[in-house]
Amino acid sequence: MSDKNNAFMMEDQNNGKNSAERSLELEELKNTFIALVSHELRTPLNLMAGYLDLSLEEIERDPKQAKKYLDIVGANTKKMMRIVQELTDFSRLQLGKRNYIFRPDTYRRSIFTNL
Repeated sequence: MSDKNNAFMMEDQNNGKNSAERSLELEELKNTFIALVSHELRTPLNLMAGYLDLSLEEIERDPKQAKKYLDIVGANTKKMMRIVQELTDFSRLQLGKRNYIFRPDTYRRSIFTNL
C-alpha cells in the first residue's frame, strides 16, 4: 500500500475514534441537560402541589391565607410556562424553524430575569 493510502486509513480510523468520543460527550451533555430541565420543572411542580394542598385545607378556615397560597401556585405556573416556552423555542431554533435577532440587552435581561 502506498504511503498516501496508509495516511488516509489512519486518518479514517482516528476520525472514527474521535466520532465515538464525541458521541459519548454529546450523550453526556444531553443527559446533563435533561437532568437540569427535569430539576427546573420538578421544583415549581412540587411547590405547586404543596401549596394546592395547603389551599384546600385553608380555604374555609382562612380564605386570605388560601389566596396567598394560590398566588404562589400561579407564580410557579408562570415560571413553568416560561421554561417550557424556552425549551420549545430552543427546539425550533435547532430545527431551523425559528430565527432570532440577538441584541446586547437581550442577554442581560434574560440572564437577570432567570436568577
